[in-house]
Amino acid sequence: MAVTSGPVSLASFLAGTGVAVTFALTYATAVSDYSRYLPSDASGRAVFWWTAAGVFLSSTFCCVIGVLLAAKFAAADVFQSASAALGGGALAAVVLVVTALGLAVTNMLNLYGGMLNLITGLSTFVKIPNSFRTRAAMMLPTLVIGLGLAVTASRDFTGNLTAFLSFLLLLLIPWGAVNLVDFYLVQHGEYDVPGMYVRSGKYWSDPATWTHNGVNLKVLIAFLIGVVSGIPAMSNAWYVGPVARQFSVVYLALVRVGRHPQEESFTAVAHRHRTSPL
Repeated sequence: MAVTSGPVSLASFLAGTGVAVTFALTYATAVSDYSRYLPSDASGRAVFWWTAAGVFLSSTFCCVIGVLLAAKFAAADVFQSASAALGGGALAAVVLVVTALGLAVTNMLNLYGGMLNLITGLSTFVKIPNSFRTRAAMMLPTLVIGLGLAVTASRDFTGNLTAFLSFLLLLLIPWGAVNLVDFYLVQHGEYDVPGMYVRSGKYWSDPATWTHNGVNLKVLIAFLIGVVSGIPAMSNAWYVGPVARQFSVVYLALVRVGRHPQEESFTAVAHRHRTSPL
């Protein structure tokens, strides 16, 4: 299939790469879903690489298909592009219905993950009964908030989704860094799992790690510093940080080196490019 091509700016490339990385990193918060039902003697290395390969291959495949559809049909809606690629008709309808069902399954997993996270957080402070009613109730906040955000963002869904993923990446990178450092360099893979569910021991109160009432302040401080340090370099449809603005000016200045003066002033060009390329 022949595709069209055009100039690609560094900002657009980095923004697209960030979206792709965020798509893969979102699975990092659900790693227990891949391991909780495995035998206790399962190889940790095998679990890691099979999980990483599955996430990388699936996300990369989706990104490649999306790029090809956008380059060939130049439609803002991926469903419109897919329909055009399949020539419309019954085949396109079947493919789109199957795709929609796949998205529904993914959203069910998101509700399940949100329920687990909410129960985990609340169980640190109060006793949560283990029942179907409890799990169903804990899914409702994620359902209501997610549905509300989707409806609100529907007018410019692609732009709002890209901006949201940018903020999500800002949270996931320091979270992942702290998580990996704790696992490999601090704890060396050794955790007292039963101790995580009792109001005693080092996971509940430990002056060495500044842990009080189940809250590890050193972890939270490291995470917040990571988030705050990344805000100035953000650039999306909702917010452009001061560092990102300077990067755009520097890039435009370098582009101008060796070129003939244009009728449009440099100030006007810099001002126009301060917004997100997406």
